[in-house]
Amino acid sequence: MPGLGFQLLGRVGVTVDDRPFDGWHIRPAFALCAYLACRPERHPREHLMELLWPDFTSASAHKNLRQSLYVLRQALPQVVSATGDDRHVPLIVADRTTVQLNPDAAVTVDARRFASLLNGPRVTFDQVVEAVALYRGDFLSDFYLPDSNPFEEWVAAQRAELRRLMLNALDRLAAEAEARGRYEESAAYARRQLEMDNLREGACRQLMLALARVGQRAEALAVYERCRRCLQEELRLEPAAETRELAERIGHDQLANGSARFAGRVERPLSNLPSHLSSFIGREREIAATGERVAVSRLVTLPGPGGGGKTRLAVEVARSLQGDFPDGVWLVEFAALTEPGLVGQTVAESLGLHDLSGRPVQKVLVEHLRSRTALLVLDNCEHLIDASARFAQELLEACPGLHILATSREPLRITGEVVRPVPPLAVAAEGHLSALADLAEIESIRLFTDRATAVKANFRLTEDNAAAIASICRHLDGMPLAIELAAARVEVLSLAEIGEHLADRFRLLTHGSRTVLPRQQTLRATIDWSYGLLSEVEQALLAQLSVFSGGWTLEAAEAVCSISAGRVLDTLSALVDKSLVQSAESMGMARFSMLETIRQYGSERPQELAEQESARRRHLAYFLDFAERGERGSHSRQSLDWKRRMDSERDNLRTALDYTFSVDGLSDAVVRLTRALGGFNGVWSSSSWQEAGYWTEKVLAHPDATPATALRARLLFNAAIFDRSGSPERQRSHFEESLAIFDALDEADGVERATLLMWIGYHLSHMLDEREKGLSYMQEAIRVFEDSGEQWHQAFALNLYAGTIFEVDRDFAVAWALVERGLEVARKTGEQFLIAVLTDDFGIFAVEHGLFDQGQDYLEEALEVYRRFKGFAFACQTLKWLGDAALGLGDFQKAGARYRESLAMAQDVGMLNFSIDVRLSLGLTVVHQGDVQQALSLFTEALDVAHETRKPDFPKFTAFYFLDCVAAALAVQGRADAAARFFGAFDAQFEAFLAEGFTRGRLFDAIDLQEHEHFLALCRHQIDQATFDGFREEGRALTLEEAVEFGLQYTRAGASLPGMP
Repeated sequence: MPGLGFQLLGRVGVTVDDRPFDGWHIRPAFALCAYLACRPERHPREHLMELLWPDFTSASAHKNLRQSLYVLRQALPQVVSATGDDRHVPLIVADRTTVQLNPDAAVTVDARRFASLLNGPRVTFDQVVEAVALYRGDFLSDFYLPDSNPFEEWVAAQRAELRRLMLNALDRLAAEAEARGRYEESAAYARRQLEMDNLREGACRQLMLALARVGQRAEALAVYERCRRCLQEELRLEPAAETRELAERIGHDQLANGSARFAGRVERPLSNLPSHLSSFIGREREIAATGERVAVSRLVTLPGPGGGGKTRLAVEVARSLQGDFPDGVWLVEFAALTEPGLVGQTVAESLGLHDLSGRPVQKVLVEHLRSRTALLVLDNCEHLIDASARFAQELLEACPGLHILATSREPLRITGEVVRPVPPLAVAAEGHLSALADLAEIESIRLFTDRATAVKANFRLTEDNAAAIASICRHLDGMPLAIELAAARVEVLSLAEIGEHLADRFRLLTHGSRTVLPRQQTLRATIDWSYGLLSEVEQALLAQLSVFSGGWTLEAAEAVCSISAGRVLDTLSALVDKSLVQSAESMGMARFSMLETIRQYGSERPQELAEQESARRRHLAYFLDFAERGERGSHSRQSLDWKRRMDSERDNLRTALDYTFSVDGLSDAVVRLTRALGGFNGVWSSSSWQEAGYWTEKVLAHPDATPATALRARLLFNAAIFDRSGSPERQRSHFEESLAIFDALDEADGVERATLLMWIGYHLSHMLDEREKGLSYMQEAIRVFEDSGEQWHQAFALNLYAGTIFEVDRDFAVAWALVERGLEVARKTGEQFLIAVLTDDFGIFAVEHGLFDQGQDYLEEALEVYRRFKGFAFACQTLKWLGDAALGLGDFQKAGARYRESLAMAQDVGMLNFSIDVRLSLGLTVVHQGDVQQALSLFTEALDVAHETRKPDFPKFTAFYFLDCVAAALAVQGRADAAARFFGAFDAQFEAFLAEGFTRGRLFDAIDLQEHEHFLALCRHQIDQATFDGFREEGRALTLEEAVEFGLQYTRAGASLPGMP
């Protein structure tokens, strides 16, 4: 076969166009190529260096990697293309940061082919045969790379996984051969298993059976003896009961030869699994994992809610295991059965047993299955749960070769049962749409598309409809039945209309298949069936639990639901058992939830509506108290725990806010709840300022909020903190009105008034004409906090004051001393987040002062706490400063990684303004790395975002930095003439800002200055001083708008410079 071939199973070998190739004599080079061949994706160079040269210095590892790549390229510079057009392409594709085997090269790897044959959802017999033929020995069995433990660990892991696949494949072939009466062939496969693993007891049984059935009983018993001896010597274990019983049956000649063994059932099929008309979509992992569990566990139950796809999954699992059960795989459907006493009879009929002797059916089944290796699939056991459990237990105890796979809406709860809940299909994450190719692989979208195509032949997943389909599937919780019913509506409704009607999904999702039971034809009927099986108490609790959003704790359920607290746990556990409620552990306690479809069903039960209204009021009362406890807790040593708890209840807090506002208008509850959530460590302050602003403005706009009451004063304070307008004047107005109301009413205590003074002072100090007044307010606030013993507020105020001194006056020494004092106070509180904020400021001050190493250490310490707190708004800014520190140290790769993470986080939490600075910094970093085109795109994006903000000065300031960044890009390109002009335009604007009263320190920190001077020196070096000065003067003559327009022309032209105006 043309191309490069790797034989890594058994004796290692390489071929080029089917001829042996021996051009790689250096072991690390071959190890590198083998790894790239097995892992065809891109690999960071650092990862490859750590894999192959873990004990070398970074410089030595870099050198060795380059040498190995050189060896590979020299020995085989090009290989034939995979496209089959006789083109040749480079074997290796590498850039400054990554390496990979060329995806366009024709490369075959026996280990990859072997694994791909056996890892699919439905592995055919022919695939197994082909895979076994490929396995000539263990992975890289005769290759060793000294002094590289990570590589050897990777080899060992690959070797173990491929051995596992091989053993399972041989096991299946042995079972298939035995089922077809090819006993010598079955024995050969079993022997090969034992050669690989002499403790594989299942293979011993296969070999014993095969030998006994061809009359070699003595040899079969000798196999048993060798198995017993190995287990005893190596594991100190006796053979399993199943193995001992088989040996006993062989010893007593209770196994006839092949023809007699199958004589009584030649005409009976070995399976009654249905052939479905529709394709089975997704769940490849569940099929594989459940199949493995069924193979080793004798009772596996798949519980899940109605419409969740339990039956279809069980059938596909059973189909994949047919080779493992030579005496058959049988589906027993209980859905239409109503009499518990007929469970056994239904099983017998499914097996094709029609006994006329009058014996009890259980006895007939035991006699039939006692000596057989078979799998029963008991489907829909929930309404016959007790009878099904008794039947399964009796049969399993009497029939050692029998395995049972059951589906139900609750577990059978008998000894030895393995429970594997059936999850919904995977859905696309909200707000994070991937590429179309990635969306096409998501299970729920695949199912919707497949079923929609069945009713509308020209239906396709496209860029235009992908978001709508993803949204429909997400709102239907990934429930297969609901998705299939929705997809059936594309014949008459657009996707947008289907999405709109999901608010009333029980009316929309009807008209399922006429061939299934009525309770499976509509979504409501499916859930009605489950609901009807509940007790009255369970029904009442289900309806009341529907008031929760996003889950709940036991404490919350006991506070909100009307049944006695002592009964809540037992009733809740029953609903979990019946698959109507899910349970998971979160932060060391149980947390419960339900699918949105179940929640909506519960909320619509007419007989429960009155009690639901009471439950909503109890829900509000509980979460108001919870939020206020959380605000207090956020200032304590338990702040991290409270932050996590508040984050986990975000949806419930929104629901409580929305409910109280819609029912009570402007009440004390809505204001208290808004205020509690607006606290420094509250839900919104560190991750969603926009939402805090939305609710505060909504409350403030209410007609009842106009009187000058303490309520209005507190609302105005929140409105100023979370202002969304971008107007400093509006923030100042809110603060000052709030303070005036408090002073007039004399209702604010000292701490509350000092908090107002602190924030008013902070905002005033950043206005050139109000600086002194603002600083005096902040100083007064610090004195009040200190006198009253409010250490948390005192530490935070000192931090805010230090930041102001540094930003406005650039007085590093004073700011540093203030943060040190604040950190000392903060450590007394033990509040980790507050300590992190002050530590963070140490890092920022150090970086801004040019102490990059020292700053990096402080910033890393703060970032670790922010990540634990999920304080993404804080982490986003710290990552940017870490990027600055790395940039200052010349580590451009690390700087780029930090900036990119910061930018992604800024976009996630809606920090539009902050993302501007990150884009500019990232652009300068990639200029250093030589990617001018990407840098120009980032600079242009920064300008575009600046115009989208509500901050009036942002476009002007961004344009100012944009000129400096474009000049840097031009200098790197060797275009000194144009770069000098942009530096001149930048200088002119810089002087204009100074004339307006801005200081150099406010316009340029240490890293800005370092980067500016670096690129300015690079430009000066390319031309003589007189020429540089001439071009710079030309740039100084441009207006800001003219210079920016020329810069945009340059960026849009793809880094080719148009004529200068």
